[in-house]
Amino acid sequence: NDDRLNVERTGAFLETLKRVRRVDILPYHDVMASKYRRFGWTFRLGPVPPAEPARLQDIAEQLGRFGLLVTIGGDSHERSHSQAPASQP
Repeated sequence: NDDRLNVERTGAFLETLKRVRRVDILPYHDVMASKYRRFGWTFRLGPVPPAEPARLQDIAEQLGRFGLLVTIGGDSHERSHSQAPASQP
């Protein structure tokens, strides 16, 4: 879930994991729907609209406040207060 409270709690939890310094936000895609159709299975989730780029950016900024290096689909969104080194891939 991507509501503000859940993202905040997730960031607080990740901050306690000293080995976690980077988070990759992977936007939802519906590739599985076509795979289900190909196998003749019912895809029960139904259509899920993709997140707006502004919402993904907002989530990245929220998580960045916890000192995490955050990427969205591979795009770096490092924050000046991040604890992650800038040279990290």
